[in-house]
Amino acid sequence: APLDKWMLQNGFSIGMPNKTQVFDDVRIDLRAHPHAYERLVELRGDNVTLIKYGNQTMKQFLTNIALEKSPYGRHMKFFRAFGNSFDEQQNFIRQVVSDYQTAAKEQVLSEFGTELDGEIATGKQNAVLLNEARESMQQ
Repeated sequence: APLDKWMLQNGFSIGMPNKTQVFDDVRIDLRAHPHAYERLVELRGDNVTLIKYGNQTMKQFLTNIALEKSPYGRHMKFFRAFGNSFDEQQNFIRQVVSDYQTAAKEQVLSEFGTELDGEIATGKQNAVLLNEARESMQQ
C-alpha cells in the first residue's frame, strides 16, 4: 500500500492504540472489554472523519499526504520546502494520530458507555478515597 511504503521510507510509524486507555480521568484496561478495544482500533483508522483534516479518516488523510495529493499532500511539501526537521514532521504525524485517537475514544465511550460506566465510577470513587487517605496521612 502506498501509505505503508511512504511510512517506511520516511521512518514514520503508527502503533496500535494502547490496551489501557483513560476515559473520564479513569484508566481502563480494555483487555477486559475486547469489543470496545476492537472498535477503538477500527474507528481510529477507518471510521472517524475530522473536519480539521478535510472530513477524511486518518487512513485517507495520511494516504493523501503520502501521495502528495492536493490539498493535503502540501503538508509534506511544506516540510521539505521550509527545512523542517524529521522531529517536526514526526510531531505532525503524532498530532494527527492523537486527534483521531481522541475522537475515536469519544465515540467508543458513546457506544460502550454502559459497559464502561461501572468501571469509571469505581475508578473515580477509588481516586477520592486515595486522596482522602493522603490528606489524613499529611495531618
